[in-house]
Amino acid sequence: MQSVFLEKIIKLLQENGTTLEEFAKKLNLRNFNLLEHNYAKGMPPAEIIAEIAKELNVTTDYLLLDNAPRNPLIFGDARFSALIQKVPLLPFEDQKALQHIIEALIARNEFVSLAAQMKVRSSEN
Repeated sequence: MQSVFLEKIIKLLQENGTTLEEFAKKLNLRNFNLLEHNYAKGMPPAEIIAEIAKELNVTTDYLLLDNAPRNPLIFGDARFSALIQKVPLLPFEDQKALQHIIEALIARNEFVSLAAQMKVRSSEN
């Protein structure tokens, strides 16, 4: 039985039309058949997981966890990205407050968008 980790790698490689052997050569992994057997039973070292994720353009979380996002969050503003990366360092109460603020901003944006759509529809009638 294959691990979820190996199943995800195989699926991603199939999407790209690449075999495990070709991928192993690209990453300079020796004896990939042995590694494939070992990965079906356990996990490779963290450095290999990071390299695989980078090469497949997915997050390491995606490879290791069932419900993780496939691609990393990318923000256009580097300062905003740096701030977001610090959120886990905040106390839990502050994280919850930030979550509520973000949810409120999203709800407001959705409301404004819906109101604009309704305005367009009413002007068409």
